[in-house]
Amino acid sequence: MNKHTIRVVAMLATGLTAAASLSAASAALAQSAPSGNELLERAATALGGIAGRSAVLGMHTLTLYGFGENNAQDGGGNVSASPHAPQKRTDVDGIVRTIDYDNGRMHLQQRQVQAFEFAIAALMATGNEVNQSLDGDVAWNVGGNPFNPAAPVRTARASNEQVRARRIEMLDNPVSIVREGLAPGAQLGGVLTDSQTGDQVLDLTTAHGDHVTVAFSPRTHLPDWMRWVGPHPVYGDLTYTTWFTGYEPIVDGLVLPFGYQTTCDYHGVVLSEVYVDKYDVNALSGAQRDAMAAPAAVRAAPLPSPPNIRIDALQVAPHVWYMHSSANGSSTVFDFTDHLTVFEAYGSEANFEAILRKIHEVFPGKPVTQLIISHHHLDHTGGLRAAVAEGLTVITNRGENVAFVREVTSRPARMFPDLLQKKGRVGMVKIIPVDDKLVLEDANLEVDVLRIVGDSHMSDALGAYVPSAHTFSEGDLMDDTGWDASWWGNSYPDTVKYWHLQVNEDLPVHGHMHTYAEMMALAKKQTETSEALCAKADQAGFALPGCPVANTMAGY
Repeated sequence: MNKHTIRVVAMLATGLTAAASLSAASAALAQSAPSGNELLERAATALGGIAGRSAVLGMHTLTLYGFGENNAQDGGGNVSASPHAPQKRTDVDGIVRTIDYDNGRMHLQQRQVQAFEFAIAALMATGNEVNQSLDGDVAWNVGGNPFNPAAPVRTARASNEQVRARRIEMLDNPVSIVREGLAPGAQLGGVLTDSQTGDQVLDLTTAHGDHVTVAFSPRTHLPDWMRWVGPHPVYGDLTYTTWFTGYEPIVDGLVLPFGYQTTCDYHGVVLSEVYVDKYDVNALSGAQRDAMAAPAAVRAAPLPSPPNIRIDALQVAPHVWYMHSSANGSSTVFDFTDHLTVFEAYGSEANFEAILRKIHEVFPGKPVTQLIISHHHLDHTGGLRAAVAEGLTVITNRGENVAFVREVTSRPARMFPDLLQKKGRVGMVKIIPVDDKLVLEDANLEVDVLRIVGDSHMSDALGAYVPSAHTFSEGDLMDDTGWDASWWGNSYPDTVKYWHLQVNEDLPVHGHMHTYAEMMALAKKQTETSEALCAKADQAGFALPGCPVANTMAGY
């Protein structure tokens, strides 16, 4: 199978594996009369409105203007892993998505602003500009560093994975679906009728090999939703569904949706919503269409290589090592008599595997048997599936995290295999739950795994304290590299006070090692940045999440 092919799973809410979902969905569907081609032709006529079918099939360009919301970290950045936790949203403003059908090009421009307390002030105040393009089999981005608004703007070619993702994004509107389905080289499955909704459901494989499922309303003949599967570093194979709603005529005579909602099969999370302000049809000049072509330098550039992750092993104290990662996702290693325990599997499979390789260099032949995760956020569990693939037992807060760890490591990745799938360890996780405190101890070392106190960013978090070394390993309490604001800076000293700790050295997942005193000074400085941001918003008459700052570091 082409590695860029996206295959389908049917009904979104079943919670079954992809193969089981397809079987279950097929059982609920009965054969329907129209062929796939007839279904698409009816949709073309319905979308064409008074302008007619030819307005859809003969369309040259389509531009969508609007605004919307994205779900932070695909629903995995909330205060807890509970499916009922309040969702953190990113506001998406100034959306301009343009498609040039004749040349197979797409351009997306929008601004994303964090609509929740975040540790980078600029991303809450002005956000970051997204400028993404696709020209055939070439994808590229124009922009700076979203975590550093002062960074220079650069143009960079994107990966083949991004090419596939943007082809799906280009396909993800009713006009594109119909055109691609009726284009030469498309393969259409049989038409089935959903016995619950009456929708007529069609499997469609485009000439590029992208596989989607589309449902059409039997009443209006318009597309109701499109569904596809993509890879996810924590969720494995993830099923996406975009719902098309609010169809109405536009001045050009076509009938198009004014609402798009994309959900996924992980807890039914709403990943994005787009509210359409208007469409422009065939409005681009020849020069504007030419400007959407991939620049020669981009087309000639090689595909981006996987990041070269450097791990530096630093011995902090007897039997305590800090594995500093160039990917800003470091780990601590605790050297027990007969095994090793790692604190955190941040970022990605690649980052955690790089850390493991360094550990094996430092401790040849000694088994790594346990992983402590600080909290459930998807950036901090990006290497979780890899850790389970390597047979590590996961130590996590009992709260909602036990169910989270069990669920995400039980999801298959058959269509986009990761290490967990390849090693056949899906659903084989071993977990040690922590209520408030767990002591890991032998002749070498004592490590106290402790509940983090009063943290508005993450409620079910853990840190690791070594009494003999006075070190504290933590994730997302502090960061000296990317953060400039803090809304939960009190949580670190509150935790130290609650557990009566004597911390000398901070071993963070993000940034670099510091003394505890240095981290407290940084927490105060970052909290002052948050207070200054709130003051500016108040003076300008704007409301901002987290204002006024509640956790002021008073008393510290």
